[in-house]
Amino acid sequence: MPDFLARRSPSHAAGGEDLLTSPSSPRTPESRSHTCQPLVALPTRLLDVTTSDPTPADNGSGAGGSAPSAVTPTADSAMTSRLHALDATIATLDRERSDAATRAMRRAELTQPWQLFVRRMRLLTSQSWGPRVEKYLIGFYGWSKVPASLNRGDALLPCGEYQEVKDSMITASNPSVNLVQIRPYQELDGYRIFVVDRDYTVTRFDLTKAQMAAELDRCGSNAHGTQAAADANTNREYAIRFAWDPADTVCARWRASYRAGNSVPLPHQMPRDHYLSAAQLGSAPAIADEEQWDDSSWSPQCQQAA
Repeated sequence: MPDFLARRSPSHAAGGEDLLTSPSSPRTPESRSHTCQPLVALPTRLLDVTTSDPTPADNGSGAGGSAPSAVTPTADSAMTSRLHALDATIATLDRERSDAATRAMRRAELTQPWQLFVRRMRLLTSQSWGPRVEKYLIGFYGWSKVPASLNRGDALLPCGEYQEVKDSMITASNPSVNLVQIRPYQELDGYRIFVVDRDYTVTRFDLTKAQMAAELDRCGSNAHGTQAAADANTNREYAIRFAWDPADTVCARWRASYRAGNSVPLPHQMPRDHYLSAAQLGSAPAIADEEQWDDSSWSPQCQQAA
């Protein structure tokens, strides 16, 4: 009898027939009561058995192929390590996203050095990290956050200019610059564009409103909906997308024409907290439509950093 037929289930020790008995062996009602074990009783590792020889096993006549090989401990160990690594990654992801949803963390992250902050943002969705990176950069440069109700971009510079702030993060799954919700109908002076590379370094582009209008004519597209729907909308939103590759025509043009020489966040730099309250913006309402921009909405660390 081949080796694999010689294996016995736990019921065999009690006198019952083995599950792997030859088809020719008679089965009585008494024997079935011992052999019909639940499927879950089978060792789960049998589901992963691999054979080194696909030849059918011996049918009992003495001829045939070799028996299936046992599961290698190395394969089991590799699978276990892989599962542990995935579980640890998922736990970290869940923890960071859960923490990021709290107001306390939203305040605290504005005091974190760039190298820590940007890695935490990498774990969030683009809808979540986009506004947070924007807020961090506005604080870094000492600009003032503009309430959305003014419809004049995102930041007020010390020189009095209103600027729209856009950021895009380059990743293995997203190797292109992705700038969306560009609103040329807004009353503002220009655009401050930031691209965060895979190594978390930052490239900044400064465009005037006229330069952005020219770029939209050359490589812009509708940010949402169909062309017909966009044509019927007087307040259209546009998008600009291009490969983050010096060999790309659009990327090369942007690097040559709009790359700013201003400083960008470095690994250990801390942001400054120079946000103005809505009242300090003059024409802004007493309460901004997104949140109140006053000193009480920021952590003590931010207030000290200012």
